[in-house]
Amino acid sequence: MRKDKGNVTPLFGERRRPPESPRPQVVVLDSADFVDAGELGRELDSGADLDRPRLVLLERNELAVLRPHLEADPNLEFILKPVDQDTLQARIFKLVATSEAFRDRQQQLSRVQDHVDRLAYYDRITDLPNNEFFRRHVDVQIRHARRFTRQLAVLAVDLQSFERVRRRAGEAGTEALMSLSARRIIEAIRDYDVVGQSPNVLPFGDERTMARMEGDRFLLLLPELRHIEEAASVAERVVAAVEVPIQIGGAAFITRPKVGISVYPTDGDDSTSLIRCAQRALLSSSDLRGGRVHFHCEAMNDVIIDRLINEAALRRAFENGGFHLVYQPKVELSTGRTTGVEALLRLVDPELGELPPEEIVPLAEQVGLISELTRWVLAEVCGQIRRWRQAGLPRVPVSVNVSATDMLTPDFADFLTGLLLDNGVAPQALELEIPCRSFDGANDGMAAMVAELRTVGVTIAVGDFGADGSALDCLDHLPVDALKIDRHLIREITRSRISTAITAGAIAASRSLNLKVVAAGVETVEQVRLLRELDCLEVQGAAYSMPVSPEQLADWLIRTR
Repeated sequence: MRKDKGNVTPLFGERRRPPESPRPQVVVLDSADFVDAGELGRELDSGADLDRPRLVLLERNELAVLRPHLEADPNLEFILKPVDQDTLQARIFKLVATSEAFRDRQQQLSRVQDHVDRLAYYDRITDLPNNEFFRRHVDVQIRHARRFTRQLAVLAVDLQSFERVRRRAGEAGTEALMSLSARRIIEAIRDYDVVGQSPNVLPFGDERTMARMEGDRFLLLLPELRHIEEAASVAERVVAAVEVPIQIGGAAFITRPKVGISVYPTDGDDSTSLIRCAQRALLSSSDLRGGRVHFHCEAMNDVIIDRLINEAALRRAFENGGFHLVYQPKVELSTGRTTGVEALLRLVDPELGELPPEEIVPLAEQVGLISELTRWVLAEVCGQIRRWRQAGLPRVPVSVNVSATDMLTPDFADFLTGLLLDNGVAPQALELEIPCRSFDGANDGMAAMVAELRTVGVTIAVGDFGADGSALDCLDHLPVDALKIDRHLIREITRSRISTAITAGAIAASRSLNLKVVAAGVETVEQVRLLRELDCLEVQGAAYSMPVSPEQLADWLIRTR
């Protein structure tokens, strides 16, 4: 089933019933209006007015020619000429009555077919698609994933409490548990995911041997996966939603759900294989989340275990103040003058040590903490700008990386404006750097937020240009002030003609558009020399300074004043 604005609707919706309509209007055709019977026959077969009853006025000698057409359409009648007005009116009334009876019969058959389909394809208790319906949909999505080289996952969810509820609350209690759990699962998944009723069968040993399990199992289909970790995130949300106590008959029942996950194409290329692998994974769920989530592929479990360990460190950092910021100068090539700095996030965990910076933001996005993290960074930066100004240091803009999620949050501009006012910081002292991949020209929300922030006075930069094959057309979608060339592209410019050409094109395009351009990740003298030749005005990287603490940056600003 899918969620639709808070309402639960069947996977493919109800069968569309014919709408109630007014009494049908009769179309009267006279053979005298046509060249011959052949032309009239073509008109009858043309498709015009096929949904309305038709009465044809014929000469007796035309009947034999047109009889095949008349017999093929239940909405088509004829009368032989000559015909008087009363006879014609009586035949029209009769045809209307016959057509209405036929329509009512079709509607009745449609309702019967709806009922038959629901019995055949939906579970009685949960109203979810049953195993047959679910398999069909999985096979459709597999063909789609194969065509577009994408991944999808099948999740088997086991409530592990069916018999206990049955013993204490009876059949009515077990049905209530299933229904409420189904609704919670639907609310926990993404809008385009699908929930189905499991066949409650797990394979043991020989695949031909099947053992019937208790009836507290669901199947989920997760199409359009951007990365495998996304399947684990959905599974964890499902576990968290289902394990909240359920009140049945005045008693609270706590379920301990487990989730087994299979992935296309790693674990199979058809619905049967993926469902079997997901259910096998249930039997092995002993390592993650206290035995709650397990992939069929062990290699994926290792990845997820690492991610969950890092997630725990991320959450500890929020609780214990484990985050801090370092700052890296941006330098004008021609003078060596500092033109700005970038705030960079660091996380040092007492158990794991320092987490790689490139893992922190993607992890925060995956677990839904990115907005909270960005707002912490912005608050720290605004406070630090205030302290540098109070110390009389040279004023240079500070760049902060923000995500598309941040920019699409409706209150983001109000939050940022409030921070600037509270700290007495001029908007021009802050630059927001947005990844190039976030600049989608079809995204009206992003365009509106960028326009609002630029009106406030905050500078907007396109970051990570050149990463993941990003192209210059991102500059055409939104009004921005600066472009930062990604360090991965700069790393290759002294040994790759393609990287050199892309960098040169980015610099030339930025200059023609009146944009400031900064090359990030500049580490060697050779890179500096080549960037000078390409007329790049500003650089950032270890060739000039590593990221440093706020105190070290204060000394740097004084020296490069």
